[in-house]
Amino acid sequence: MILKRTLILILLTLSTFALHAQRGTNSPYSYSGVGLLNHRAFYHQQFMGGTSRAFAHESSYSQANPASLAAIRYTTLELGASLDLITQSSADKEINSSNGKLGYFNMALPLLQYPGLAFSFGISPVSQVGYFQQNELLEDSVDVLNSFEGRGGINSFNVGLGYEIVKGLSVGVNVDALFGNIVDIRDKQYVDNLDLFNYSDRIDANYSGLKWNFGVQYSGQIFKKLEHGFGLTFSPSSSLNARVDRHVVSYNSEGNAGFRIDSILSETDVKYKLELPMGYGIAYRIGNPGKWMNSIEYAVDGFSDFSDIRGVSSYRDQEYIGFGGYFQPVDVAEMSRVRKLSDLLSVTRFYYGVSYTTSYLELYAEPITEFGMGFGLGIPVIKKVRMADGQNLQVTSRLNLGINYKIRGTTDNGLIEERILELKAGMTLSDKWFNQRKYQ
Repeated sequence: MILKRTLILILLTLSTFALHAQRGTNSPYSYSGVGLLNHRAFYHQQFMGGTSRAFAHESSYSQANPASLAAIRYTTLELGASLDLITQSSADKEINSSNGKLGYFNMALPLLQYPGLAFSFGISPVSQVGYFQQNELLEDSVDVLNSFEGRGGINSFNVGLGYEIVKGLSVGVNVDALFGNIVDIRDKQYVDNLDLFNYSDRIDANYSGLKWNFGVQYSGQIFKKLEHGFGLTFSPSSSLNARVDRHVVSYNSEGNAGFRIDSILSETDVKYKLELPMGYGIAYRIGNPGKWMNSIEYAVDGFSDFSDIRGVSSYRDQEYIGFGGYFQPVDVAEMSRVRKLSDLLSVTRFYYGVSYTTSYLELYAEPITEFGMGFGLGIPVIKKVRMADGQNLQVTSRLNLGINYKIRGTTDNGLIEERILELKAGMTLSDKWFNQRKYQ
């Protein structure tokens, strides 16, 4: 109990730091569309290349596939925070920065044990926007400084339900209530020329909408201790509502002071409706869940038909493929008590994985790609729960610590390559709730 409280305190400390430093992202590739899309997986799954759609466990589940909820046997809390160390490189320049952020807060509760029925709820970021870029060039022999700035993102409050319709076959549904704000500012300044008016175009958009996700999972035995499973998900297209304030002004400046000259366009509380694309995913896993598992996954989000708030529609489908798994020397069920460090290491999970993403953002007729790899540890905290019938249950929570390393973009065509080291800490807290006790 003392160890579990200590681990929770460590994670809450990291979360407090992350919230204090939170900026979401600091990437030029978040400037268009709805920003950089977050991968829908808990941190221990992100260490495994982001593979989770075929994942099913009695004390954890998949955000991407609500059918996985049917396997839940214990009340489960998932939360995490991360610190990102970022290096951005162009052909002749390199800068370093960092971001702290709270990753997610989700809970799942079983309603029935056999057949499995459980629901979940939580909050997590869907997309992130954060950039500030400038370029200086000549336009008709006049020095022009162009600035591009954006911040914000879209978040989700989600509710899910999973049910085992027959042994080994489960279905599920999840609905995301989307909300968030994105500010986009584009500025043009005529350097050292007070006779020409500068120009600023600011869009402040508040988003809301519902997004549905349906899932199917199958799990079965191949041999005595070998299990495999399939996962399928489908998310139909849906509407994203936006209430937009847009102000376009011309101004002049001297030093650090700006003098507004004219309002070219002023729109307040204008309503827009964007069409979020459909998406689907497929995954397969195989292993002995108590000791090892490997999984492969492929997913697509159909952004090729998407048009953003500025009317830009030059996007492509976003594709992701991931492979990963974990290795654990000894099954927790075979360990009656952890007495020393070697016992703890023997029931610790070692996560590994790789992924490759082709972003929906396209520049110079080439997609922006991202390669990622992950490594992590799942350190167990074992709790004994005595049931009313005298049976002792062994419930395992885990502190998940690890890194994801990503390379995004390229220095070709004057673009920027990003190398991102993500230091992540998450907790999977499991407990047996609503347990009737006998008093002697």
